[in-house]
Amino acid sequence: VIYLTHTQDSKKNPLSYDTKIKYAQKAFGLVVQKSKAKTIIEALKQLEKKYNNLILVVGGDRVDDFNKLLNKYNGKDYSFDTIKVVSAGERDPDADDVSGMSASKMRE
Repeated sequence: VIYLTHTQDSKKNPLSYDTKIKYAQKAFGLVVQKSKAKTIIEALKQLEKKYNNLILVVGGDRVDDFNKLLNKYNGKDYSFDTIKVVSAGERDPDADDVSGMSASKMRE
């Protein structure tokens, strides 16, 4: 399941939530799902109704933070048998190829 952010503003996030969903579903299919969740905790409360085990994929620089956060609230706000936070890979912000891709570069 892929949930997208509801964040929208004129500078960094110009697309509406529905527009993001439309493009993401075109690219990735129905694994992209609409959700009313606005935070990771809200999303996990929804996911626990369907799944027992969680694997969250995040940028390499965010693994430790999410690992601490998700395990801190497991058994309190939601309940999963296992929680695993894995890296989507390290990003080189100075790279000229896709390994250095960022939303900022895409906007430019």
